[in-house]
Amino acid sequence: FFLGNAVCSLGGTKAVTIPTFSALRKFSILFTMFMERLILHRTPSCGVQVSVVLMILGAFIAAMKDLNFDAMGYVYVMANNVFSAGNYVVTKQKSECAAFGSVGSLFYCALLSIPVSAAIASPDFPLVYKFDLWLDWGFLVSFGLSTVMGCMVTFATIYCTTVNSGLTTSVIGCLRNVIPVYLGMLRVFEYSFDPTNFAGHTISVAGAIAYSALKLSGARAARGQPKH
Repeated sequence: FFLGNAVCSLGGTKAVTIPTFSALRKFSILFTMFMERLILHRTPSCGVQVSVVLMILGAFIAAMKDLNFDAMGYVYVMANNVFSAGNYVVTKQKSECAAFGSVGSLFYCALLSIPVSAAIASPDFPLVYKFDLWLDWGFLVSFGLSTVMGCMVTFATIYCTTVNSGLTTSVIGCLRNVIPVYLGMLRVFEYSFDPTNFAGHTISVAGAIAYSALKLSGARAARGQPKH
């Protein structure tokens, strides 16, 4: 799941625009909710389900009038959604095992991904060896920082799933794309403006905010209950 998520994510971002990618990625929330119910036997509250439906409805509205439609890009993104949902649910399932935890999950994800990643990248190994900037300090610093930040993002995702749920991580992952989406609409990224597309993104953002408010109020109510 971890490797499939990474590969399909790269393919999806290459094939579709950033705002469209963000809209389609919201379907991962629906897949995560279904997988949590199927594998972890957890059913969210009615309010949470309504907020998820609102996010999916906004994503559908945003995508149905996509002016930059690319069939293969859509396939990549939907596969990315399935892999993301599986990754979140399995991470939550394994985090409940004392032998794993966040650091253990990060380690095993990396360990199991190395052989397959190396096999996929093997045709490019000669180009890596001949790369001209291996002795350039600017490139080495940038490469090192990107590696460290990638580890931090992966660890944060695993930790968030461990202490919350896969569904919450999925919603947060889509909510953090708000800034790139609206920057894309301001033509910072490639984007063909359409009122329907804009309305869909806004509806999805409203659903994500409603979900966050419901989870926050639920957590506060749980802390306020007397202990027996």
